[in-house]
Amino acid sequence: MGSLPPDLGDLASLRKLDLDSNQLSVENPLELTNLSQLRELMLRGNLLSGTIPPELALLSKLEGLFLSNNDLSGITPPKLAELSNLRMFSFYGNDLSGPVPSALRGIPSSGYDTLGWGDD
Repeated sequence: MGSLPPDLGDLASLRKLDLDSNQLSVENPLELTNLSQLRELMLRGNLLSGTIPPELALLSKLEGLFLSNNDLSGITPPKLAELSNLRMFSFYGNDLSGPVPSALRGIPSSGYDTLGWGDD
């Protein structure tokens, strides 16, 4: 199991972060919120747990947010509606509950009907 490098947040000009399938077990990756130029965040297929951090809404330039196939639970934070540049996301393969936030309903998703909200 891995963790994020402590100085990752120092890469302020980073535009794409692909850490798919790295067995990351970070519960709340708040280091990422310093990446003000980030356009794509890919953390699929890891061991992330806990809730989706509402602080991800601070990544105002984010266009793609990919968190599928982790161990995330709880509701999808309504604050993610503040990501006005978000164009695609994937949250499936988690144990998310509650309704899909209305602000996310019009955004394309890979596996929109299997986001982890009961997978029905």
